[in-house]
Amino acid sequence: MANWPNVLTQFRNMVDTSEKPAQSLLPNVSTPLRLMHMISRNKLTRNYAAIEANFLYAAMHIACMTDLRFNKGTCPDLPERLDGLVK
Repeated sequence: MANWPNVLTQFRNMVDTSEKPAQSLLPNVSTPLRLMHMISRNKLTRNYAAIEANFLYAAMHIACMTDLRFNKGTCPDLPERLDGLVK
């Protein structure tokens, strides 16, 4: 993540320009058009979530490197099932 300032700027711009979810669509909108609108909104949400996840993983790795001790030369990876560890 050598260019993290650029990634952070893109993330901030995405959050600033993201649309608020529509409360409801007009009743005269066709089902295909309504579904296309939902797909478009879902794509924006997915992009936002992917960037947010990358920041969370980076923060977790930094926290582990500063707070936990590992054997010299090791760099542990995430467990297969994180949901089983955190409840």
